[in-house]
Amino acid sequence: MHAFDPAQADAHVLRRQQLASDAKTDDVVQMVKDISGLYASSATTPYLSLLARTRQFKREQLDEELYVRRTLGRIRCMRKALYILPIDLLVAAHWATRSLNVEASRRYLEYRGVPRSIHEQLSRQILDLLKGRELSANDIRHALRTALDVPAILNFMCDQGLLIRSRVERGGPDLNFCYALFSEYFPRVRLEPMGEREAAMHVVRQYLRSFGPATEADIAGWTGLGQVSAHIALQHMRGEVIGVQIDQHLGNFLMLQTEVETCRQAAPLPQPVVNLLPSHDPYLLGYQDRSRYLEARYADRVFDQTGHVTSTIVLNGHVIGVWDLIAENCQVKLFLFRAAPDEVRAAVESVAQQIGYFMCRDSVVIQWCTTMQPLTRQPPGSVASPLRNS
Repeated sequence: MHAFDPAQADAHVLRRQQLASDAKTDDVVQMVKDISGLYASSATTPYLSLLARTRQFKREQLDEELYVRRTLGRIRCMRKALYILPIDLLVAAHWATRSLNVEASRRYLEYRGVPRSIHEQLSRQILDLLKGRELSANDIRHALRTALDVPAILNFMCDQGLLIRSRVERGGPDLNFCYALFSEYFPRVRLEPMGEREAAMHVVRQYLRSFGPATEADIAGWTGLGQVSAHIALQHMRGEVIGVQIDQHLGNFLMLQTEVETCRQAAPLPQPVVNLLPSHDPYLLGYQDRSRYLEARYADRVFDQTGHVTSTIVLNGHVIGVWDLIAENCQVKLFLFRAAPDEVRAAVESVAQQIGYFMCRDSVVIQWCTTMQPLTRQPPGSVASPLRNS
């Protein structure tokens, strides 16, 4: 069995995730594919995840690919979360997770008091209403003149592949989408049925290309397919996938055969590699086994009680602290778990200034915090601003 030094595995993954300085790109679509999609259940995470991985990123680059060129789309897929994906991966992710998401949406409609006969009737009206145009949930609700939960119906229709979440209405921190007919928004995309097994294999293959070496539990957790479906997909990929070991890490790790030699020949990382990643960044969501990038004693500073992950300071692939942007004060707060060399602190401040300018269009005040209350003791939602009260 192939065995890798942890530094080799880290260097390989950071380059696949385009977080190493010698692996960054300005090709937004290729980058999104390389990391298996951008987490998009947050308004700012996709932009900050791109900022960390590109050389000179501007917000308009993602907006153009999403709304003008439409090379990317936003769907609910892995772990029932919203992801921005390139079209080929979007189709596979839709069919790999469709039954799970549609069933969850159907149960939610029942919970919200929308009977099947009513939501089928409203769905037909919504399809007619959206012909040739995009509308927000509020616009649709007013047009239908109903007090029922229209957003729940729209989510159900998106999970079915009938609608697509298109533009986001500006003006607030929440995601207020406009909706369009999938067939009109992506006229050249054929969302024809794909077998769940074939679709799952496509998603697992891309995951291993982005995150491998990884365990079967990592794959099941990230995809949301569960252990049985993930195992079946891997069984049908036996000619493509190989077992490997990572020194000092317990577990059976898996890689694509085509990636093994690349990992073995991975050059040492340029030192230091410092990234400030947003909450729910794909790199931090990629593994069930957090010990690969985080010491257990600091887990309650990074993850809340429900498993949501906050914004982190990452050195050479390992989480060493937490950061927070207080936009109204043009301030970036920084907290390190333990003391770091001056060159690391200087690199962290430099990246923090870049984020501050990107978000606030101005230079920011840097504040180093000496204490941080664990997220497990903070109110729900604190992952969005973990140092506000520090």
